[in-house]
Amino acid sequence: MSAPYIGPDALVYDSALVFDSAQVFGSARVFGSARVFGSAVISGDGRVSKPGDYLTLGPSLVSQRFITAHRDEKIGVRVNAGCFSGTIDEFEAAAKKTHADNPRQRAQYELFALMFRSHFELLEGA
Repeated sequence: MSAPYIGPDALVYDSALVFDSAQVFGSARVFGSARVFGSAVISGDGRVSKPGDYLTLGPSLVSQRFITAHRDEKIGVRVNAGCFSGTIDEFEAAAKKTHADNPRQRAQYELFALMFRSHFELLEGA
């Protein structure tokens, strides 16, 4: 397992921790009581201050990568999957296009999108 990466413009502060092979970069901020670990990737204008502010799912069937969704100050929820970074809707559209010939992988990514939507919608009601 590789060491965590915190980019030059990202900030981790308060009692927050980033460990394992997690990555935080861009203008992302990890703070409060957040713990970002495993294969999580927080980027863009990510804002993670508590455990529920991100969700990592995987590994995917084909690439074996883990996909992370997190709160983002500008776009609401950002999904990071390999070189892809965008909204849940953009992730779902990209998966349908990229995996048009692989129904199992497309179905898994559609389920990931459903899980991400459900996770963040449930948090809004809490």
